[in-house]
Amino acid sequence: MVGEYLGWFPWGGDYKDEVKGGSDNWGYSTAGFPQPPFAVDTLYDRDYPGHYWPVYELIYRLNNNANMVNHMGHASVDYCMKMYNADAESVWAIVR
Repeated sequence: MVGEYLGWFPWGGDYKDEVKGGSDNWGYSTAGFPQPPFAVDTLYDRDYPGHYWPVYELIYRLNNNANMVNHMGHASVDYCMKMYNADAESVWAIVR
């Protein structure tokens, strides 16, 4: 789960926690991920020192056996999860 500061509150991580743990907020219900068998890691601006995780932290996690990423944050055609297109070359796990 990857959550950024959205420019308003709640944080992106607050929304991702609803997906991860289950929720009945906002007019829909989610069951969350059963643990075990799923191990869910989080990378949230809300919880990171200085409230801003650096892109190398995401790249490290993607390169160490991430199976799925669920993101709430900013994006455009050449930018997503604080990565620009050129940063994707650093994520060997995706292209191998």
